[in-house]
Amino acid sequence: MWVSTLMRPSPLQHDIALFAHLGFVILGFGTVLVADYFFALWILGRSTFIEAVGHTTRLHALIWAGLTGLVASGMLLRPDLTLGTTLVKLGLVAVLTVNGVQASALSRHMTAIDGDPPWRLLVRGGITSAVSQVCWWGDLTVRRLRTAAWDGALGFCVWRGQRSARAGWVPVGQRPVSLPLSVTSSRGAGRVRKARRLAVAP
Repeated sequence: MWVSTLMRPSPLQHDIALFAHLGFVILGFGTVLVADYFFALWILGRSTFIEAVGHTTRLHALIWAGLTGLVASGMLLRPDLTLGTTLVKLGLVAVLTVNGVQASALSRHMTAIDGDPPWRLLVRGGITSAVSQVCWWGDLTVRRLRTAAWDGALGFCVWRGQRSARAGWVPVGQRPVSLPLSVTSSRGAGRVRKARRLAVAP
C-alpha cells in the first residue's frame, strides 16, 4: 500500500481502476460463496466429500485472481492511509491472504483423503470458511458505511447552503457565491460524483 502513495493516476485511470476494483470484489467474494455452496451440498447429502473438495479446489485460482486484482486496483485508487476505515480494510485483506494460504494447504490434505474425513480437518475447514466470510462481509460493510457517510456529508452541505442562500448570508471567509447553484451546476455535479467515487475507494 505504500506504493499507492507514489502513484498519480489521471481521472480516467481512477475511474477504470474503480470499475476493476468493484469487479474483483464480485469475482473473489462470488467465488467464495460458490465454494461454500459445494460444501453445503455435501453436508445436505447431495454430493460426496470428494466431489465437494474437487469443485472447491478448481475455484482457488479464481479466488486468488479476485484477491490479487483487488489489491492491485486498490493501489491505483490512492487510499488515504490515515483513515480508520482504510486501515480496517487493509487488515481484512491481510487476514484474507493468510487464510487463503492456509486454505490451499488444507485443500491438499483433503484431496488426499480416501473415505470419511477426520473431524480435525472438518473443524479446520469450518474455521477457514468462517474467517473468509467474516473478512469479505466486513470489507463490504466498511465500504457501505463509508459511502453512507459521504452521502450524508454531501447532503448536509447542500442543506446548509440552501439555508444560507435563503437567509442571504454565507459563512465568513467564503466567496459570496450561492452554494446550491454551484452544486447544481455541471461543475458542482461533477464534484459530487467525484466525491461519491472516492467514497467507495479503499
